[in-house]
Amino acid sequence: MKTPERLCGLRVLSLESRRAPEMAKLIASNGGKATVAPSMREIPLASNAEALAFARTLSKAVSTWSFFLTGVGTRALTRVVETVYPVERFVTCAAKAYNCGARS
Repeated sequence: MKTPERLCGLRVLSLESRRAPEMAKLIASNGGKATVAPSMREIPLASNAEALAFARTLSKAVSTWSFFLTGVGTRALTRVVETVYPVERFVTCAAKAYNCGARS
């Protein structure tokens, strides 16, 4: 018995990194045309130029505001920064930037 083509030939975008081949196969088996692309790109910690530039700016007290929206992102940033600066220095600089901007 043939499986009905639920997606009827529609193009389906899947933003998947780790399971891209499986997602493409699943979409195709349901009658879709898969376009699979990674949603993110992993960058080696030591070569993350933007994060290191941010840390340099923060250490020079040029920035008075910094917003850290997620714990996961903050931990990832800290892992990048600690390849160049001691973690304590980064935390101290971030705290100073927060205190400078938090005037009442």
